[in-house]
Amino acid sequence: MSGYNIPMESQDNRFYVYLIIDPDTKLPFYIGKGTGNRYLSHQKDYKGNIEACRGARHPVDLKEAYFEMLEKQGKQCEYEIINELNNADAFLLEQAFIAWFGRKLTGNGILTNKLSGGESGSLYFDEQALISLFPRNDLIKHILKWKRTSTAWIVRTLLFCLKEGLFFNFRELPIDLLYTSRCHYEEFAIKTLELIKQYDSVITPLYWVRRLGTNKPADKENVYIMKEGFDMIKGYWFEEDAIKSFSFFIKIYEDFFVKKL
Repeated sequence: MSGYNIPMESQDNRFYVYLIIDPDTKLPFYIGKGTGNRYLSHQKDYKGNIEACRGARHPVDLKEAYFEMLEKQGKQCEYEIINELNNADAFLLEQAFIAWFGRKLTGNGILTNKLSGGESGSLYFDEQALISLFPRNDLIKHILKWKRTSTAWIVRTLLFCLKEGLFFNFRELPIDLLYTSRCHYEEFAIKTLELIKQYDSVITPLYWVRRLGTNKPADKENVYIMKEGFDMIKGYWFEEDAIKSFSFFIKIYEDFFVKKL
């Protein structure tokens, strides 16, 4: 019988998945994959990243802000590392952990991760990859030891309100526009997502977003006008444009909806 060559990637077990843990809650606030001292790089580099953001008047990343909060409190984060993984298994386990705990940015969990993890590095999960995890008792045991904190609710798509000539339309946009096109203004994105769980649509200083699948006529929607959003964007380079956009959306709302009620 001829010998079977195991792919080199499966033989390379130098990868690991790491959880950066809050010392008080004992729950992770960030999940990652790496080799060597990768797991230490976030805490090592966060001060420089924060200074660069503030110098450029850009919002501070949620993860960096978490490290800063811990330092101000005189606390050290903790780590858990699952090592001796090949590259594929490390990608799979990283993504599964992020799905298990959920992300603040997508409104369904506790992690400061922006993306879903895994090889694709996208906003959404590779569902087929996650399905492949179920028969892998060697990997899933690391996840099941933790209490699940993710919720079933998650926004996949937002609708952007546009006036096109005499018509009033909603254009479908990916949820990542809430932060990527505005310098990763994460706190603003989180606030919007939390509100849209309670309302059919939210008019913000930057966007008018509808919850997908409400199946309601536009003039029957329960709309929240997020005036407090100005405090969240005050002082940033896009503030003036945001005020103009907000005024425009309010006018559309009054013209198309309020007068009909």
